Amino acid sequence: LLTIAVYSPGLAGDYMFDDMPNLLHNKQLDIQSLDTDSLESAIFSSGSGKLRRPVSMLSFTLNRYFFGIDPFSLKVVNLIIHLLGERCYKANCALAATHGCVATPRNRTTIPRRGALPCATASAHCTSSNRGF
Repeated sequence: LLTIAVYSPGLAGDYMFDDMPNLLHNKQLDIQSLDTDSLESAIFSSGSGKLRRPVSMLSFTLNRYFFGIDPFSLKVVNLIIHLLGERCYKANCALAATHGCVATPRNRTTIPRRGALPCATASAHCTSSNRGF
């Protein structure tokens, strides 16, 4: 609830900073179908960084395909993605703790007590199962 309370005033805001060239004026994000060629072109349309932000660009592309160019929908979807990430982090902490690892929101670290393997695999388990959600 705190995350929603903090971010909700900004949901009604307009595009900011690099949003205009990267999202609004990037015509490769304006796909007409979900075919592989269109998605690939859109996903790698960012010139930002060595990896070109393919996961972010996929999110922006799908958001634009389903909801248009309204910044409100983009911000709501972004908030939902971050809330899901927060849930995954908490589930990862709980799962790591059940395997003898110390993982708390305060120290944000995972320190193995009874072996590193359960701690190392906790994140993969969290993202590949529905436990904790």
